[in-house]
Amino acid sequence: NAEKGDGEIQVNPARSVSEWVSDLYAMATKDVKITERHGGDLVANVLKAHGVEFIFCLSGGHISPFLVSSEQQGIRVVDVRHEVNAVFAADAVGRLTGKPGVAAVTAGPGVTNTITAVKNCFMAQSPMVLLGGAAATIMQGRGALQDIDHMAIMKPITKWCYSCRTARDIVPTLRTAFQMAASGVPGPVFVELPLDVLYPITELLPQGGTHARLRAREAKANLKMLESKSKREAKDFLKRIVVPEEAVQNGMNPEQFLQSKPDDSPVFVELPENEKASWGMQTAVKLLQKRLHAGAHESQIYGPLPVTYPLPTGDSVSKTIKYLLSAKRPLVLIGSQATALGPQGTADLAAAVKQTGIPCFLGGMARGMLGRNHPLHIRQDRGKALKKCDVVIMLGVVPDFRLDYGRGLPKKAPIITVNRNKKELTQNASMFWSPALTVHSDPCSFYVELSKQLASGITTQKDEWQTWAKGLKAGEAAKETANKQKSLEPALGKGEKVGEELVNPLDLLQKLEETLPEDSILVADGGDFVATCSYIVRPRGPLRWLDPGAFGTLGVGGGFALGAKLVRPNSQVWIIWGDGSCGYSLLEFDTYTRHKIPVIALVGNDASWTQIEREQVPMFQSDVACALDYIHYEKSAEGLGGYGLEITSPKDDIMATLKEAQEQNARGKSVLINALIGKTSFREGSLSV
Repeated sequence: NAEKGDGEIQVNPARSVSEWVSDLYAMATKDVKITERHGGDLVANVLKAHGVEFIFCLSGGHISPFLVSSEQQGIRVVDVRHEVNAVFAADAVGRLTGKPGVAAVTAGPGVTNTITAVKNCFMAQSPMVLLGGAAATIMQGRGALQDIDHMAIMKPITKWCYSCRTARDIVPTLRTAFQMAASGVPGPVFVELPLDVLYPITELLPQGGTHARLRAREAKANLKMLESKSKREAKDFLKRIVVPEEAVQNGMNPEQFLQSKPDDSPVFVELPENEKASWGMQTAVKLLQKRLHAGAHESQIYGPLPVTYPLPTGDSVSKTIKYLLSAKRPLVLIGSQATALGPQGTADLAAAVKQTGIPCFLGGMARGMLGRNHPLHIRQDRGKALKKCDVVIMLGVVPDFRLDYGRGLPKKAPIITVNRNKKELTQNASMFWSPALTVHSDPCSFYVELSKQLASGITTQKDEWQTWAKGLKAGEAAKETANKQKSLEPALGKGEKVGEELVNPLDLLQKLEETLPEDSILVADGGDFVATCSYIVRPRGPLRWLDPGAFGTLGVGGGFALGAKLVRPNSQVWIIWGDGSCGYSLLEFDTYTRHKIPVIALVGNDASWTQIEREQVPMFQSDVACALDYIHYEKSAEGLGGYGLEITSPKDDIMATLKEAQEQNARGKSVLINALIGKTSFREGSLSV
């Protein structure tokens, strides 16, 4: 269902008439079994059936059942130091695999702490499933701990959200959640899992005033005391112990069951008749038990539902070919959405780009798709190329601020837009640009089909396109030669190091470019330093560059690197951090250490929010709120179990330091390199908004 993909369909958390009818039917026809199984087992079963390998979380009592069950199912549970980084890590998994990553957070503040990351995921069109704990259904709105209307918060920033109101909802809801996250335009979904839906049914027994909840040690001590006093009372006590069906099936009597329980585990004992609550209370809770748990653990299908997305029509492909037949200077712009089909789809798209022979600019997750230096991949002067081209194909690219809202597109050349999202096909078209052809399709599928039909019949055009590509490459080479010259300029410090020559960031990044292995993954998290990096450092291959995307979020580094290293354990994962953005997730070095997930971070430390300062100071003659200090970030990393290195001067052996970081990383250490960088004239005039 392609309609599911445009981020427009939301699910009302209120119970529908059909859902209430289903509840009543279950209450009337299905048994409520006293079992130690719980909703967490159902969650884990669905995750396992969907091939989930990792859950990123921060501990919370609301979500304990499915974290424990997931670990028992062989799913790796990775707990982080802030919930936002759990979502960033799951986002990275989604981007690198094409399948939804999974994050789990506790109720209330746990959920609200994820908002920035969820919105970033939505803007980046990354498939992700967020599981949130919640207060018990019967306690919501009554002042329960960490109770809040999650649906009202999450609905505007997710593709789809749903609150499970019974344990029977868990399996079908999660299967739908995974389908929704990956179908159409990929994105985040949110599923709320209340306490009384997740926890074992036995936990509801005390709510009806019919049972007491004891620790096993208390029950054992009580039994021992009664045995010494009266065998009849001891026998009566044993009869009142609730024995779950699993123990009964194993032939246990109440005493054997009690003695088998660890001392700290809960045991439920029926109260004497004179101590029980009123009949009305007992009846109400029994009905609640039925509504919540009747039939929940019957045999079910846990596996995936089909993922769907719009495919190209023959007409759209043939019309595009007609435009290309008359083109001498065609250009392709490729964005993150074109990589939504994961590693295989991205590899197919790369082959198609090479086969068609049309030069391209790559952005977002598409960076590195053609390798380090392919003749069709143009890295510099996109604006000039757009002014000269005579046909533009935009694959998953939106004319937002990154293309000056469409003002950067050619006025006379035909523009063909291909996008899974109908709205994005014509975004800002009424203002600054006009598409010649809009194609509602998965960009990768469209271009692969286009390349097949172009495989024969175009020869003269390809010669002209090759000449065009060579000219663009020549311009790129000239620009990069100029950049190398700028790397030789002195870079001066500020504040306490004013006038002192520090490391030139271009020189630092060019040395990093020379040092990176072919299997490296780059995580870009910063403003000015990362923007410089994007001009200098070349991703080595497909799906080897992670940046926040259109939302421009700082702080993605710690979580992105965590997810990337788990998906690609043999790759060298580098966080390119500005000193400002480093502060958001530096504490995740503790997570890397505890879970033995080694990454490398390079901090470009210029003691400033330089991306903001660039415009603020010339415009308002003040650097208020822009100044930082030359902090020893490497010492913080060491305190969190990592390995710290420092580059403080252009006289330092930068290459040796980078190689030492790689060597320590190979030994299983997470490494942070704190590089004190100075100011250069590179990117002067760049705007921050």
